[in-house]
Amino acid sequence: MRGLVESLLSPRPILAELPAVYHDDGFASQLVGALDECLAPLFLTLDCLDAYLDPLLSPVDILDWLGGWVGTSPEPGLSVRIRREMVARAVALHRERGTKAGLEAIVYLAAGVIAEIEDPGGLAWSQSPSSELPGIAGRELVVRLRARDLIGVDTDALARLVRAATPAHLGVRLEVDPEGFGDEPQAHGGSPGASSSAGTGPVGAGSDGDGTA
Repeated sequence: MRGLVESLLSPRPILAELPAVYHDDGFASQLVGALDECLAPLFLTLDCLDAYLDPLLSPVDILDWLGGWVGTSPEPGLSVRIRREMVARAVALHRERGTKAGLEAIVYLAAGVIAEIEDPGGLAWSQSPSSELPGIAGRELVVRLRARDLIGVDTDALARLVRAATPAHLGVRLEVDPEGFGDEPQAHGGSPGASSSAGTGPVGAGSDGDGTA
């Protein structure tokens, strides 16, 4: 909880606005001085209003309130730095919400790694009626991560975040692979969307729709 700043001075003292005859009046000086003490926090808040509304600078207790303005509720299990980034990038993330690219961006933002995503969906077009539908029916979306890249990451919070970013009609499973996948390690500075090969059997089972890890 934020408190008052001790001995905060008003940038617009009332005594300076009064006629000069009151400047040497002790009673008038004390009276308006008490009012200055009440008004100083208001001036400070208004002067710093842009910082309160900037998700990268705002106090932590206001951050989730700002998230509500842009339609996102940062997962409390994630660090404050990541929550700030999610609110700041909410509009861009909404643009790709429900897509593979959007899910990759969410995982990269929350965990700092590039996930291997198995998407059972597909896209096709046809001029013939009753054509075969694309994708694989009955499959769930799988998000696979390497355990050695998840040091310090709350996997339960990450699983809930993945579930929230997945289309409601799909099941989702978060797999944590202890050995890693692919031939080359993926650096944390890589970009979301990079391809990777299939990995070994997972040790961490993810959610089947309830968002638990």
